[in-house]
Amino acid sequence: MAMRDVIGDPDLLLRKTPANPKYEHVKPVVETGMTAELARFMKNTGAALYRVSGEPFMRIRTRLIGDFVQKQQSQSGEIKDGGFAHPMDEYRAPDTQPPKEYLILDVRSEEEYAACHIKGALHYPKRRMVHAINPLLPEMFSFKNKENKLIVLYDLEEEMTIAQGIGQNVFEKGIDNLAVMTGGLREFVQDYADCIVGESPVPIVPRDTRLLKRAEAVSAARSETQRSAFSHKPKSLSNSLAKPRPR
Repeated sequence: MAMRDVIGDPDLLLRKTPANPKYEHVKPVVETGMTAELARFMKNTGAALYRVSGEPFMRIRTRLIGDFVQKQQSQSGEIKDGGFAHPMDEYRAPDTQPPKEYLILDVRSEEEYAACHIKGALHYPKRRMVHAINPLLPEMFSFKNKENKLIVLYDLEEEMTIAQGIGQNVFEKGIDNLAVMTGGLREFVQDYADCIVGESPVPIVPRDTRLLKRAEAVSAARSETQRSAFSHKPKSLSNSLAKPRPR
């Protein structure tokens, strides 16, 4: 009886797995860090309304305000010739109109507001919060602490609104449903240039360029963190034990 030299198929490990047509479009990908596409995905999927620890007010992202302004424009009942879409709209009382979800307030100076502001935003100067007998606008009373309504403050920079204590001052007036727009007007005009009145106070950079720069900055910061973590050398145990302890 002849003995077989090898048990089984000798070329078993050389066989290739048959290709599945379901996954033909899948390609090998190398993770190189933050990219413009990933930065766009993270920005769009992040929480649009959130709180920061230690702040009584909320933060709201520009895309939520931009979508709201665009929706208000598309639902506007006014016609170009100055008339109304429905015959009786002209005679309806203001309180019967559908309520707005966001009351947008511009806290910059009169000159800055006149030069450029978000469509539908009201001017709410900073000095009124401190020096006026009635620091609240009439429109703010209809939004104050109402369900599904939010009062939004914005400045040219988000840090200016926070550093000058504007959000804190308005909150102390008894308004709980308050939010500050992240990025301020500077970031808002980058994505929603059609939702402003006047000329943009800052140059508008293409979106892909901004996301690419942001991705490069995040990747550089991440690389620096990893480099510092690997280059750090902790003290050896022998050196720490050799030193006499103070009595």
